[in-house]
Order: sequence, then C-alpha cells, then structure tokens
Amino acid sequence: MRREYGIILNDYQAMEKLQDYKCAICKGGSSKTRNGRRFHIDHDHNSKTVRGLLCGHCNRMLGCAKDNPIILIAGATYLKQHNKTTLYKDDNQSKKTLTPK
Repeated sequence: MRREYGIILNDYQAMEKLQDYKCAICKGGSSKTRNGRRFHIDHDHNSKTVRGLLCGHCNRMLGCAKDNPIILIAGATYLKQHNKTTLYKDDNQSKKTLTPK
C-alpha cells in the first residue's frame, strides 16, 4: 500500500471509518478483496493521489470510463433516456427501479 499509494494500513482504516465503511460512490458495503481489504483504493493515475475507497463495481466503472466524467455523464444520460435507472440497496444487492422524472 505504501509503495503503490503512499499510505499505510492505519491510513486505510481511517479512510474506511471516515466513509462509514461504505463505498465513496454507491454507499454500499463490500466483501473483502483478494488482498484482504474491503475496498479498492481509488487514486488519480497521473498524480497517484488517493481519492477514496471504492467497491469493486464502482472501481471498475471508473476504470472502464477511463476516469473521464464526460463518459460517466453520457452513460447516466443514456440510462435516463431509456428509463432503465436501477439502484442497488445495501449489501444484498436488492434492486429498486426508479422512473426518471
């Protein structure tokens, strides 16, 4: 962790607590990753600055969008246009479909 992101375990644990042990984006919990941590450490790939802790789904979402907010906004707009906005609630991933206004 220190070599890759410049933080130690205590920093990671403080971030978990600060985020109420939830993903910084979807606010869901997360199961442990391959390395034993609950969340992925999200960071700016250019500056290596840590932004927050994310669940695997949200981490992959940002990666697939190449960390580009324009792509993410376009994706959200696409979903709203097609009336397919789905939210996931809690760790049990129960689906709740919303109709955009």
